[in-house]
Parts: sequence; structure tokens; C-alpha cells
Amino acid sequence: MKERVTKLKLYASVLVKKIVFAWQTETAYAGNTVGELLSTVFYNITFLVFIDVILKKFKLIAGYSFPDMMVLTLISQTVFYAGLTFTYTSVELFIKSVRDGSFDTLLLKPVSVLFQVMTLGIRPFSGAFFSIPPLLIYIFLVIQQNAFHPSMFGLIAGIGGLIMGILFLHFFRFAFAMLVFKNKQIKNLLKTLEFLSEGGSYPYEAYKGIVKIAVLFLSPLLAGAGIPSLYFLDKTASLIPLAIEAGLLILFSTATFCLWKQGLKAYESTSS
Repeated sequence: MKERVTKLKLYASVLVKKIVFAWQTETAYAGNTVGELLSTVFYNITFLVFIDVILKKFKLIAGYSFPDMMVLTLISQTVFYAGLTFTYTSVELFIKSVRDGSFDTLLLKPVSVLFQVMTLGIRPFSGAFFSIPPLLIYIFLVIQQNAFHPSMFGLIAGIGGLIMGILFLHFFRFAFAMLVFKNKQIKNLLKTLEFLSEGGSYPYEAYKGIVKIAVLFLSPLLAGAGIPSLYFLDKTASLIPLAIEAGLLILFSTATFCLWKQGLKAYESTSS
């Protein structure tokens, strides 16, 4: 028991140091941070204008009204900014470390290498800084449109789907990032996957047939936002979408750990 407490304190200490370092780094380049914030706000404003123009002409997008779209977008942005805070930069730094050899330094530290990798680039301060303004805009619009009034089932299933969606996004990106041990140009693939993730801004019902299943493997934002939105908006009482999301989470988390073990073993044998 004492050994576990000591180990927990060690991990907590490492995490605190990473957060402090993140704060120092982000405040040192405040100009870049403000620039990114303005870009983010501008993107969301143009997206809102686009949705407003489309819905004035067609009234519905795959059965979603303007209030429904605001709920979907709020959930999509929540998943995206969770990824921005905990996942995206960590993935980039992990790939960079393997490519330039600095990954070796992680092997020398007395904590889990995988823990270090998954917390390499956490951005709690800039993540909050970037997310609060756009999320407040969507929260205001959702309240103004009286768009959020789920049943108890919808609320519980939606929250469960949202949590699984955030975790799925995390493991989805890391599963592909683990391929850097075999192919150091994997960053190009992640850029393509990032482009495909834009599908999360649109209703899941917009996709039909086999495409409806295929896009879930290509766009983690679609699974992370589209499926929870079905429940928050009471558009389904079926547990099948939630089961699909759980299956995706299990699949990609398992793939991440398996590829990690194989890749680390190959890396260590090459380095020795």
C-alpha cells in the first residue's frame, strides 16, 4: 500500500511539473496564443453564418433545425477542445521525439513511458483560453433557442456518449501515431485524418448506408459529437449507437496499447 502511495505521488509530481512547464511555455508566447484565439473565434462566427444561410433556405439539415445544430456544434466543439487540451500536441510531440531521437530521454525516467507520452503536450491553460469564448457563444445560442431539454435517458446516455467520444478521439489519434515506430512519415497521415474530422460538424443522420458505419472509423469527431447529440436531442431511444461508440473506444484503445508494446519493443531493440 505504501509503495502504491509513493508511486502515485511520483506520477502526480510529474504531472504537476508538466502543467507548470505548459504554463511557462504558453505565457512566453502569449502573442501566438492571442492570434490563435482570434482565428478560432473567426472560424466559429463564419461557421454560424454558413449554417444560418443554409437553414434559411432549406429549413433542416438531415432533420436538424438551427437549435438542433447549435446543440450538435456545442458538443462537437467540446470534444474538439478536449482533444486540443489533452491529445493533439502530445501526439505531435511524440511523433517528433521518435523522429529526432529525443524519445530516448523518456526511457530513462522512473515513470511509465506511455504515461509520459500521453502527457507530453497537455495544454490546460491555452485549452481553456481557446475553448471558453466559442463555447460560451454556443451555450448562449442553445439557451436562447431553448434547444436543450433532453429526457433523463437522453441526458444520461448523452453524457456517457460524450465521455466515450472524448476518450475515443484520444485513442484514435494515438493508435495511428504509434505507427511512427515503423514509418516516421506518419504525420502526413494524421493531417489527412484531421481533415476528415471536419465531418463531426454535421449530423450523423446525414450519412446513409455503409457510409454511416465507415465514417465513424475516419472521423472521431463524428462519433464523439454526432452520437451523443442523438441522445441529447432525444432523436433515438436505442442503445445501438452508444454500443457502437463503446465498441470503437474498445477497438482503438486496444489497438493503441498493442501497437505501443510492439513499437516500443522494436525501438528498444534497434537502439541497443
